[in-house]
Amino acid sequence: MERERDSRVSRIHTGYGIGRFFGKLMRNALLLFQTCGKFIVEKTANIGMKTIHHIASGVSPRHALQQSILDVSDEILDDVKREIRRKVTEWF
Repeated sequence: MERERDSRVSRIHTGYGIGRFFGKLMRNALLLFQTCGKFIVEKTANIGMKTIHHIASGVSPRHALQQSILDVSDEILDDVKREIRRKVTEWF
């Protein structure tokens, strides 16, 4: 009986559970944030300044925020495309 319980416990704690999955996910997310943190902060500051500029020029805050988000998302998409092209040209 004692032997069965020991083998059951060792099977439970193999490290392949949902905790390990979320642990790996969090480690990879932290690595991504460490490498892209400067880029994200730069884009966030950019959207803030554009929104403030639009509001100061008389545009409604909601419309200004929507426009700034659209502009920054286009910039981010262009940056990602540029980075992908750069990586592809390095390979060939």
